[in-house]
Formats: sequence, C-alpha cells, structure tokens
Amino acid sequence: MRNLHRDRWRRAAREMLVGDAIESFSIPERDDKPAAWREVSDEDLSRAVAGLPAVYRQTYLLRVVTGLSYAAIGRRMGVPSNTVGIRLARARLKIRRAIERGDAAGNRVIALRPLAGAGGPDLGSAAAAT
Repeated sequence: MRNLHRDRWRRAAREMLVGDAIESFSIPERDDKPAAWREVSDEDLSRAVAGLPAVYRQTYLLRVVTGLSYAAIGRRMGVPSNTVGIRLARARLKIRRAIERGDAAGNRVIALRPLAGAGGPDLGSAAAAT
C-alpha cells in the first residue's frame, strides 16, 4: 500500500510539471519571408566554396556533393570524424562570411540565416572546380 501511495504522489507531481511546462512554451509565428539562401546564386556559392582553403573545400565538397558520412570522409582524408565535423563547421562559416562580405557576390551584402540543415544550391559546378 505504501508503494501505491508513493506512485500516486509521484504521478500527480509529474502531471503538474508537464502541464506547467506546456503552458510556458509558446509556438513561434511562422516566417513567410523567403529564405535568404534563395537570394544567393549558384555562381556566388561556387565562388565562395572555391575561395575556401583546400582542406575545408575538399571536406565540404565530399559532404555536400557526394553525400559521404563524416566517418567515410575521415577515412578518405585520414583524419578522425570529429575533425571532419570541425572542418565542415568552419567551412560553412567561411562560406557564409564570404557571401555576407560580398567577396563571392561582387560586393553584394546578404543577411543569411543559420546554415545548419539549410539546403543550398546545387554544387555541381563547384565540384568540377576542385
């Protein structure tokens, strides 16, 4: 009987916490504005990728163009998969900064949203540049 009583109290406490948590979350309003990546041309992105240091460019293209996993890229390049992740993050940051500065787009300034999970333009022409 004692365990039943404890279980009921615990269940009641969890239900109150979940109910309180649901009320505290708010659903963000949907942003119907077009993604800033739609304003970046394939040529702009290709130039930004071509401007990357070789090690970042190779890692980026292996991931984006060929779709290899971090482990497969690491085996191919002879580095740990964690290093691949770091190189990809740095490559994305450098690409973003190059496009925002206008290095890749003829002095055009674009405010981009976070790159994580963003699907950019096809990089077929960038792959041929390497």
